[in-house]
Amino acid sequence: MDYFVDKTLFIIKPDVIQYSNQIEWAVMDADFTILNKSRILLTEEQVIEFYKDQEENENFNKVIEYMTSGPIIAMILSKKDAVNSLKELLGPADVEVAKEEKPKCLRAKYGKDAFYNGLHCSETFEEAKREIGFFFSNAIIDPLSGREEVRLFLEKELYPVLTLGLTQLCKEKPEDPILWLGNWLLKNNPNTPVIIEVDD
Repeated sequence: MDYFVDKTLFIIKPDVIQYSNQIEWAVMDADFTILNKSRILLTEEQVIEFYKDQEENENFNKVIEYMTSGPIIAMILSKKDAVNSLKELLGPADVEVAKEEKPKCLRAKYGKDAFYNGLHCSETFEEAKREIGFFFSNAIIDPLSGREEVRLFLEKELYPVLTLGLTQLCKEKPEDPILWLGNWLLKNNPNTPVIIEVDD
């Protein structure tokens, strides 16, 4: 899998969180790769910041209430032309239009109406960069174009964490070193977003 391809942000909103497994399978069936995922309970302040371009909207308080009504799942998805591909998979934001024009799209299947449409995706590449940065502040968004950039990325982002993990592995001498290292890397992932998380 080529990590350095197009990326976009995908959100499963509170009203359809119970269908998250089915939605994730549909996303993967459409050849998207889930690069990062986090279950989050947003605060009012976070919703205001994320949707700041909609502050003048008369329904803005309703947006805040909606997005803080329960946990969301935010994901970084990867695929060639990820932004447009995800928009196509989700379909029109208005669920009634989605049901008429694209009855097999995800919003037609899981959304309720134009407001409670269940799912969010980035509209443009620039928007994807901002939104991914909001939830996953350490994520690499722009593709790395050359060998030198890849080498510098590995030296800066991967090798220090891996070196710490391998050093700790040598000290601990666990019975199953591969499993131990995998668990250690999950617990010490520097890309974990610093956002309030909730248990299932």
